[in-house]
Amino acid sequence: MSASDPNLPMTSTDAARRREFGARVIALRSGAGMSQAALAARSGLSLAYVQGVERGDKTVRILAIWQLADALGCSAADLFAVGDRH
Repeated sequence: MSASDPNLPMTSTDAARRREFGARVIALRSGAGMSQAALAARSGLSLAYVQGVERGDKTVRILAIWQLADALGCSAADLFAVGDRH
């Protein structure tokens, strides 16, 4: 799995999961009426990092997940609640 070894190439599943996570961040941020810049400021993450997360370009660190959740006023689990899969 590429998630456990950064030297392995990213799979199409990895890319889909990143995009899915980014879409969830966008939905929660938009629902809160928050701009990307506001989310970056509230979370303590850079604007470029937040933009990369939302595009699905970033492998999100666990601490960043908590920072995003706190800034969005949700739980970390809410960032993974997608569709009816759970």
